[in-house]
Amino acid sequence: MRELAMRFLNGGLSRRGFLKGLMATGFSLAAAQSVVESFRSYAEAQEIPPELLRPFQGEAGELIAECLRAAQVKYIFFCNGSPQGPILDAIADKPDMNLVIATEEGQAVSMAQGYELASGEVPFVVTQGVGVPRQVTNLLNAWKDRSGMVVMVPRTPLDTHGRDSFEDVDSWLDFVKPDPGQVEAAARMIVEAKSPVLIAGHEITRSGATKEMVAFAELLGIAVTRERGLFLDFPSMHPLFLGDFVANMRYPRNLDLIINIGGQFPRMTEAAEEDPLQFLPKGVKIIHARIETEDLARLFPTQFSIVGDVKHTLRDLTAAVKSMLTQERIEAIRRPRLEAAAKFTAMLRESWRKAAQARWNQSPMPWERVVFELDRVMDKDAVVVQEIADNKRTERWIGYGEEGGRTLIGRTTGQCLGWGVGAALGVKLAWPDRQVVSLQGDGGILFGQTEALWTYARYSTPILTVVMNNRSYDGVRRRQFAKQGKQAQLNKDMSAYLGNPDTDFAKIGAAYGIQGSFARDADELQAALKKALQATRDGKPYILDALIERTGPGANLTWHPPFTIAGIRTRRV
Repeated sequence: MRELAMRFLNGGLSRRGFLKGLMATGFSLAAAQSVVESFRSYAEAQEIPPELLRPFQGEAGELIAECLRAAQVKYIFFCNGSPQGPILDAIADKPDMNLVIATEEGQAVSMAQGYELASGEVPFVVTQGVGVPRQVTNLLNAWKDRSGMVVMVPRTPLDTHGRDSFEDVDSWLDFVKPDPGQVEAAARMIVEAKSPVLIAGHEITRSGATKEMVAFAELLGIAVTRERGLFLDFPSMHPLFLGDFVANMRYPRNLDLIINIGGQFPRMTEAAEEDPLQFLPKGVKIIHARIETEDLARLFPTQFSIVGDVKHTLRDLTAAVKSMLTQERIEAIRRPRLEAAAKFTAMLRESWRKAAQARWNQSPMPWERVVFELDRVMDKDAVVVQEIADNKRTERWIGYGEEGGRTLIGRTTGQCLGWGVGAALGVKLAWPDRQVVSLQGDGGILFGQTEALWTYARYSTPILTVVMNNRSYDGVRRRQFAKQGKQAQLNKDMSAYLGNPDTDFAKIGAAYGIQGSFARDADELQAALKKALQATRDGKPYILDALIERTGPGANLTWHPPFTIAGIRTRRV
């Protein structure tokens, strides 16, 4: 569908051809007509009136600068290289354009993506050709998260390679409205379901549809789960919110309908790829609604696949359900479900609290204690940009998603480490008047991210970076030991232990002139947080290195392969 749509928008395909192409891919006639109508006004808007065209004469760098100015680009995310000279010359006398310099290409991309996630604007990145391999992982993260950006890679000589660029913007799909017939049929299935559950996906946040999602869930008291995605797309402390969608869910019982709004279906285990249906109750029906057609029915067969902007879809589903039921009938369905869900979620939260309480005051600290202390001191509208292990669910302790409240961004769906520190800077650039906390694992920040601290220092970036430091890749060890291979049998952790040396991230920050602290227990953590908040209020970055416990099988292991390079020498040189 993407290729067909782009050809239509670019004038390479007629309306009739677009309609035929959609039907050839499996769209019904009504659905295809709905898509074509949604695109028509946008296609017409692509024609530029002659009065808006302005002639320009100058060097290539000056032309690029004029294009950026016309597009109202305020920031250029930049990694240095000799070929970028013409662009730098062109903006040297343009104070309305600001360079955000990164010392490594991948961090320039993650900074740009953070800015896109917070602002919704398409960022412009300039790196260099020889650095493309270094930025590929964060380009993958951006692509997986559907973050549009323009990355320009000048090369020498400019007359042959200077226009080499990358552009991947998906906002052109926002104009698709759902097919009314599909919406009505799906609404009827929802009304008839006895035990439905919702999955909230990242397109809800991208389309600004959180209010609509909450209203739809509350209408019939449908419990809400989440994809393991980029945002927290439903208020985390809402009584209907269950957390992650997982196999064999304890609640709701006898699941008969899954309604996925705006997201992918979560990968529950590796075995799901071989037989995904083994993780769903027999006979469960699925409704999948999102903008991206490529993901519809990719993992599970669906009864209804609704293509459209999710804000429109949710509004239309809500209206359709209301048209089918009296207010009395709606209340009769809603009240017992809401009461049951509230009871279950309260029980869940109490179980999480009790599980953490036994380890609450220990040193190294449980990760829950670190998050709890952060929750106590963060602003009510703070933004948390996290890149930590999947089992550390900060939404269990921090309320996200309320209107005017806190926002969660990350972990990226691309799952490539080396993203969060740069992304947090981009978020702060977009929302300078909101408190931003970068929540990192020690393994993640060691993935080439300390270079981003140079940019933090150069631009006086008031971000609190909290490193959850357990000197281990807990997730890697947990998954490897779960396979019960020789590592588990011999009780040897071959690669996940990150101690020896014990990295001091506060001292790494000090090398860039950034203040920091090391905290081994709750008392030290509370004192460090006071210093950190004062530093950020004063316009300075701060690094808090929090020593936390290791968890899971093999957590107590500090053994690592005894190989050393010094040990293989035959001469002391």
